[in-house]
Amino acid sequence: MRDRLLIGPADLAPYGPVGTLAEQAATLLREQKAAWELLRKGYESLSGVRSRRLTPGSIPFDVQFNPGRIVSSSADVDPAAIRQRRCFLCHEHLPPEQHGLEFGEFLILCNPYPIFPDHYTIPHRSHVAQRIDGAFSVLLDLTLQLGDRLDLLYNGPRCGASAPDHLHFQAGTSGFMSLPHSPAEGFGGSAQRVMEGTEVEVTAVEDGLRRWIQLDGEDASLIEQAFDVLLGVLALEEDHGEEPMINIIALYRRRWSVLVFPRRAHRPSFYGADGGMVISPAAADMGGVIITPREEDYLRLDGSHIRRLFDDVCIAPADFARVTSLLRRELG
Repeated sequence: MRDRLLIGPADLAPYGPVGTLAEQAATLLREQKAAWELLRKGYESLSGVRSRRLTPGSIPFDVQFNPGRIVSSSADVDPAAIRQRRCFLCHEHLPPEQHGLEFGEFLILCNPYPIFPDHYTIPHRSHVAQRIDGAFSVLLDLTLQLGDRLDLLYNGPRCGASAPDHLHFQAGTSGFMSLPHSPAEGFGGSAQRVMEGTEVEVTAVEDGLRRWIQLDGEDASLIEQAFDVLLGVLALEEDHGEEPMINIIALYRRRWSVLVFPRRAHRPSFYGADGGMVISPAAADMGGVIITPREEDYLRLDGSHIRRLFDDVCIAPADFARVTSLLRRELG
């Protein structure tokens, strides 16, 4: 019996090209806009989303007023609350109008509450915890196959994932985030080469606000090996076997660029509904698109708030220097 959720090239062909996976994803979005009212309304709302640019320290950030993201930004990710709610990424809880593309053990689904002009959620077909360990190769493969249209994102369970109990990635329109695609394009700050070679480069980047480790190369296996070493270095401070706090942005432009943002806090110190701001940074925010689901926060946010946000949630400079040193030693 056919799974009602899955849709294939033959079903999608009336809506557009289906030659590559990237084309199938774009055509899926067209089909879902025609067939699924909730998603269609989400994209209609996105067309009216307000945005303005701030440049603290000459670094461009697009601040987006997006009321549809209030559920994600204010999600209670306390373990007790997670256990009590129904998982919205599990197959049996997806709306009957929703269709998806099969990708191994994952599904490519259109996100009905978009940030990007093309926004997808890519959950595992089973209810397994949000952990990148063991799934990084899938992220690279997705980036390769979707990279001419989409960039891939991963939010750790304590770093913006609104479903920390269900493994998933997100994908959004390529080039929508303002983050430079290579350290050489940076907005200032520093780029310190940790490991350099003809097949993989590892760079520690600081731009005055954010800090990240960037992996660039053409060999997926070597990038995966370097990432495993990095994850091990970041895990040294975890006392309870939890995944290190990270966000990931993965790009493919003839080769992979994987940006790993170590974190020290889930939300900024000024987070809160009463007198604070409902801003819960995830990978998109780290990449230069700050989501504000409330209008008062959108109007109030300025460069000083952005500086404070990243100072609160990013790995501290001294810890980043230590991670860089350990990573250089482990990579040899």
